[in-house]
Amino acid sequence: MIQFKNVLNKSILILQIFYSYCFGLKNSAKETTPDLLIIKIDKQKMKQCKSEENNQMIRLFDDVKDPDFTRSAIEDIEDSTFEDLERAVFLGLTFNRLKRLRKEMFKGLGHLFILTLSQNQIKQIDDDAFDCMPKMNKLFLDGNRIEQLRPAMFSKLTNLEVLYLMECNIDFSSAHFDKKTFTVIKNLGELDLSKNRIKSIDWEMFDGLDKLQFLKLNENMIEELC
Repeated sequence: MIQFKNVLNKSILILQIFYSYCFGLKNSAKETTPDLLIIKIDKQKMKQCKSEENNQMIRLFDDVKDPDFTRSAIEDIEDSTFEDLERAVFLGLTFNRLKRLRKEMFKGLGHLFILTLSQNQIKQIDDDAFDCMPKMNKLFLDGNRIEQLRPAMFSKLTNLEVLYLMECNIDFSSAHFDKKTFTVIKNLGELDLSKNRIKSIDWEMFDGLDKLQFLKLNENMIEELC
């Protein structure tokens, strides 16, 4: 447990705690650092954002704009955990152990612009998982084990401009990967599909994407461009 009284200065804007064993923060944390805007809790042993202690820790910093829980060994996130982080514009969950994404996990993040979920173990994404984040501009899902892609997963992300799906085991020859998935993301400008199992490219996959400028298809098994 970390106590901030008589340790931190009230003027601190960025708090970074890496390679520690931080299981929770006491209430004095918010009182001691009232102007805190960014918190980076990296490489912790939190296990999962499920216990009351972890939820309380996150909710203490309801004014933080850039919460970052990289390498925190998180396996699941309790519904509504982030509902008090209304000012958050960035959420970092890279290098954790998440397996499924649900809408309720991200409730309250209506102003979020950037979500990083790279290098987890994500297999399943519910159709409405991102619906409560309509302002999201950048979404990083690279390095996961995604088993299905459907248009409904991204249909509410009308402001999304950058989508990273590198090294996600994607194979559009499989019925589990809908070729029309990306056609609903009308503002998409950059799409990374590198290091997947793509063998052919049907340009109908990108119908209506008039703003798409950067398409990355490196290190696939592409034999045909249709």
